[in-house]
Amino acid sequence: MHYLKTYPDSIGISHYLCYRMRSMKAEDVEFYWPQICHLLITRPTESNALECFVLERAEESTHSAMLTFWFMQTALKDLIAQRQTNPVAFQVCQRVLHRCHEIIFGDPPESSTSPY
Repeated sequence: MHYLKTYPDSIGISHYLCYRMRSMKAEDVEFYWPQICHLLITRPTESNALECFVLERAEESTHSAMLTFWFMQTALKDLIAQRQTNPVAFQVCQRVLHRCHEIIFGDPPESSTSPY
């Protein structure tokens, strides 16, 4: 977690760390899930490694998908006010939220009626 936070702009480091997290047991990763989701939003980078890792875990486990969905839904409520000043974080959060919605409920949310 420390290296993901310290070196968010290093694409190589983030890919390596996400590769290593893939080999960890689900229970071990789940303990850090809130911090992982928080880093995904607060440290947006050009690297998509962390976002891919989060979505892969969400696809493997409905429980992880639901945790991610709840976290992103809450974060998106906070980011709506900052949408103009922090568009990257808003877009990442929205993208992950919609993908988790698809994973959990089996269909994407309708964009015309979605408040996000």
